[in-house]
Amino acid sequence: MPKRRKKIKLKKKNIAIFIIIVILIIIGIVILVNTLLNKKDLGTILTNDYSKYYSEIVKIKNDTSLYTLKGNNYEESGKIYKDTIVKLDELTDKKNQYFKISDLDNEYYIKYSDIEAVDNYYQEDNRYKKYIVFNKNIITDETTTFYLDDYPLYELNKSFNLPIIINDEEEEKYYVEYNNMLLYVKQDDVVEIKNNQNTEEINTTGIPVLNYHFVYKPDEETCDQEICHPEEQFRQHMSYIKESGYFTPTMAELDMYMDGKLQLPQSVIITLDDGRNINLATKIIEEYELNATAFIVTSRYNVEEDFIKSDYVELQSHSHALHDAGTCPPGHGQGGGLTCKSDEEVLNDLKTSIEQLKGAIAFCYPFYEYNDNSIKILKEAGFKLAFAGEYANGKTKAEVGGDKYQIPRWVIVTYTTMDLFKDYVDGKL
Repeated sequence: MPKRRKKIKLKKKNIAIFIIIVILIIIGIVILVNTLLNKKDLGTILTNDYSKYYSEIVKIKNDTSLYTLKGNNYEESGKIYKDTIVKLDELTDKKNQYFKISDLDNEYYIKYSDIEAVDNYYQEDNRYKKYIVFNKNIITDETTTFYLDDYPLYELNKSFNLPIIINDEEEEKYYVEYNNMLLYVKQDDVVEIKNNQNTEEINTTGIPVLNYHFVYKPDEETCDQEICHPEEQFRQHMSYIKESGYFTPTMAELDMYMDGKLQLPQSVIITLDDGRNINLATKIIEEYELNATAFIVTSRYNVEEDFIKSDYVELQSHSHALHDAGTCPPGHGQGGGLTCKSDEEVLNDLKTSIEQLKGAIAFCYPFYEYNDNSIKILKEAGFKLAFAGEYANGKTKAEVGGDKYQIPRWVIVTYTTMDLFKDYVDGKL
């Protein structure tokens, strides 16, 4: 009887050992499979599925960390935010699966799992490179965040010393160049403003504004008003501006220039009133790659359908329905309505125009007529700039610190000679 019990115990022991061995084998197989899967995953990245992760241009999938390589270790050195576009070198660390970002000022890295390839991306406008940089630099704190259009792109754990391109202290922002883009740093991240000789260029002392109306093709239609411009005349003017190297500011740029936030080279502003034949003028302006502003009487047009969409011609307000002569009684000039209708009527008209233009900031006075009350209502409606006629407020140009609601314009007519036009543009008058 004892011998039988001993055999049973030995048999149980062998079963237990067998079970342990089986468990260890299973664990070993699991580890081996996981290892092989991981190797397969990395191999996939580097071969068959590599294009899923690598592209010269990629987008960040979610807010994530940036890394710098110190020795053999990747250390967090800041953040990069969702949807930021960056350029990459190829996978520089196959073992740890990091890409090097090729277009930042330092050697920053990002994990392959935090990016996705981008087929089409917005090429950042380098227009700001024509601005005149201030002879002042910002010195930032130990952590610096760069923003674009109110969204953060990079938060970097380092201090920067950068020239100021737009000095917007009113909004507590300093615009600088970083990663070949015009970005801004908030005032809270700046510890010092330091004088620095960044340029010898000088801010232009004034910007002449040209006022056109109807550009037409004489072989296709007639236009017998003095404010009509044959296509050839308009082309000749645009050619002179282009060949002379003048900068043509947008309304936002003019607004910043007059506030002293932005410095510009020698410039001229091109404006067209009413909306008639704007599409022909737009095509010509695009050919010469200039910028212009068309002031539209919005009640006369379907803004979305009647005009060519252009990166070169912006649409601003010439009122909604205040451009009908004789609306006002005698004593109000041509009486477009701006100076005689009730404040409520005028304000509603201006707001309607702004809404149809999807956020206009500039206005030109119908028939060049306005008064102090008109200016008050314009400000209430939200306009930042308003254009009048020649010698408005005793001036001939838009100037730094000038009255932004009485900006003078040179009216171009059919019989404006080329010599007189050049005098306007060259600021000799």
